[in-house]
Amino acid sequence: MVLIFTIFFSMSSCEDEDDFFQADLKVYVSGTLSSNPRSGLRVTVYTTENDAENEVNEYTSTQITDDDGFVFFQNLEHNVRYWVRVNSVLIKNIKRSGTLRVGLNEMSMSIL
Repeated sequence: MVLIFTIFFSMSSCEDEDDFFQADLKVYVSGTLSSNPRSGLRVTVYTTENDAENEVNEYTSTQITDDDGFVFFQNLEHNVRYWVRVNSVLIKNIKRSGTLRVGLNEMSMSIL
């Protein structure tokens, strides 16, 4: 009985193991000239530059920067680089992230 419980527990813990190997991305958006945080801007993550340019096939749902200029994306794949798009009223900015590590990753972007 103990052997069956041990095997079952081992198998079920392997399924949840993927949750421990996820990456999170914290993006800080500031003004190009002022360096002040920009709030209320739409930020979206894409897997290709072409998708980011054309605003199709979003990898994540769009987030809005908070009063301090931050958005936070959770449960991204690690060992992957993403394209992050920030939209203001008339201007967009697209930047490629570094290769995400397991855990918290940070990047900053500036926009007019």
